Amino acid sequence: PVARLLPARWLGFDEVTAQTTTGYDQAYLYDSAGNDLLTAWSDRIALTGTGFDNEARGFDYAQAFATGGGYDEATLYDSTGDDNFTGGPARGVMFGAGYYNIAQGFERCVAQATAGGYDRAVLYDSSANDIVIATQYGASVSGPSGNFSNQVNNFEQVTANLVNGGTIRVVAPLADV
Repeated sequence: PVARLLPARWLGFDEVTAQTTTGYDQAYLYDSAGNDLLTAWSDRIALTGTGFDNEARGFDYAQAFATGGGYDEATLYDSTGDDNFTGGPARGVMFGAGYYNIAQGFERCVAQATAGGYDRAVLYDSSANDIVIATQYGASVSGPSGNFSNQVNNFEQVTANLVNGGTIRVVAPLADV
């Protein structure tokens, strides 16, 4: 089955939760015109904003779209197993055994590797003049004027593929990302 969750208030509800238990199931969540927050774990994904709270539990594949406006942020968490994160200007993807979460179009995406396993991250630049920050605990690639930012924390392996053009400015911060 496929669940499509629009901002709950559009459906006349403040809160909507979809739950699945068997088979290969997909969930699609859509933002509002305001500032929204996506939080995704290996077993659930939640999209919240002013007046709505949508949650999908137990879906194998979940994708949230930030196309309605506002400044939208996503935080993606790993599982206890080995996980992968891929982040670029248009989307952030966290996946591992039994789950695949996508944050599409969010201005800021943070990936957290805190649950265990051997976690890998790959960050991509845009064709514009981007900023790269790297520390022993994390890294980020951000576009100009805040049009996108992908940050990874506590991954065992981080690779930055800076091949799309523009000028890359590498910043060595005094404090951790």
